[in-house]
Amino acid sequence: MNLVALDGRGDALEAAERVDLRARPGEVAIVADAHPARFVASVRTLLEQGAVPMLLPPATPPARIEALAERVDASLFVAGAASRHRGSHRRDAGRFEATEPTYLAATSGTSGAEPNVYAFSLARARANADAHLRSLGITAARGQRILFPLPLAHSFGFVCGALAAEALGATLIATTEHPMPATLLELARVHGATALHTTPTALRAFARTRDARFEPALEVVSIGSAPATLRDAALLARLAPHARRYATYGLTEAGPRVATLALDDVDSGTGDGPLPLGAPIDGVTLRLAARDDAEAELEVRSRYLATHRLRSDGFESIADDTWWPTADRVSERSGSLVLLGRSDGVVVRGGVNLYPGTIEPVYERVSGVRAVCLIRRASAMYGEVPVLVVEADESDAIRSELDRIADGELMPVERPVELIFVTALPRTDLGKVRRGVVQAEFGGS
Repeated sequence: MNLVALDGRGDALEAAERVDLRARPGEVAIVADAHPARFVASVRTLLEQGAVPMLLPPATPPARIEALAERVDASLFVAGAASRHRGSHRRDAGRFEATEPTYLAATSGTSGAEPNVYAFSLARARANADAHLRSLGITAARGQRILFPLPLAHSFGFVCGALAAEALGATLIATTEHPMPATLLELARVHGATALHTTPTALRAFARTRDARFEPALEVVSIGSAPATLRDAALLARLAPHARRYATYGLTEAGPRVATLALDDVDSGTGDGPLPLGAPIDGVTLRLAARDDAEAELEVRSRYLATHRLRSDGFESIADDTWWPTADRVSERSGSLVLLGRSDGVVVRGGVNLYPGTIEPVYERVSGVRAVCLIRRASAMYGEVPVLVVEADESDAIRSELDRIADGELMPVERPVELIFVTALPRTDLGKVRRGVVQAEFGGS
């Protein structure tokens, strides 16, 4: 694999074929680096040394990195061009004992209340990358040049970016952040991209660029990481009329690639409803777990499933034949499955899961705040955005303190787009906030 590393403006970054790391076999090493080439080189080096790399987005707050390091008993931390040894704190618990090349990934950029950490065998991840490529019709028949302006540290990025390009012997054009539309178009042209992976959120930034078109050399475009709409499909058809177009669906725990929808077969018309769920990729089976007459929850059986999950007392194994609950609500419409959203209160902002259990405690520590409730609001750009309903007497001092504590402890994507103050939040007889009532009143259904 040839890796072209660029910043968000499209300027070239220095090469990083190798990095100077010394890790012991079985040692867990956290890797958090925005530089695509350095990130890939670090992970490759650690795997070659028999260590267990843990992939983390570079924007992860230091306090959260340290907490995760304690949970997995990480002895090494790699960021930028430097690394430091942490020492082992509790070898009797948390340490993952690898019997084959393995890496760790945390769901949705570690934004969970207790970030869910999973172990993946490299062999399964590579098989998932192969199935991903087959579902998009991408082969190594000729030199592929994959433009991948998404984080490689995300489970999808590592599998469908780094490992897929490695499988093809392709050139991977990766960026530190997603470029603006004009820059992305220029990068595709200058680097002769034959495939592009992006998100519905990034795609929507093209809506105001009326004459934008990708070059005919671009053969495949896929959008994923967040729910897409019929309007997104129509926009993509305008931007890349010569390319095969797909919408993908996945989740970290199952590989992360699960299903693929060929958008060429979708009549987008002028509607703005959700796109149907695509067909499961090779090695994946889907089923519905009934909730009521109108909707159900999607479950996945995958040969690419994580092998272990971190619990409070260490890693527990996951059976290969497990039906994995996705927490995604679905309904059947005209013979197709349609995603309705999360069933567990999670806000999915541009493909990143934001968990109330992470964000609410940060704000609840502010003096004068009696309780808070994180809800979601529909967004044309991001799909969903977080809104925080605050039970407190509104004042400039409280608003200022809420902003201050968020600056220090939350990633930008986790920050609510609006604070709503109320005298009292609705509660159950046991005193728990009735999140569904708050959602219906302030965020929509």
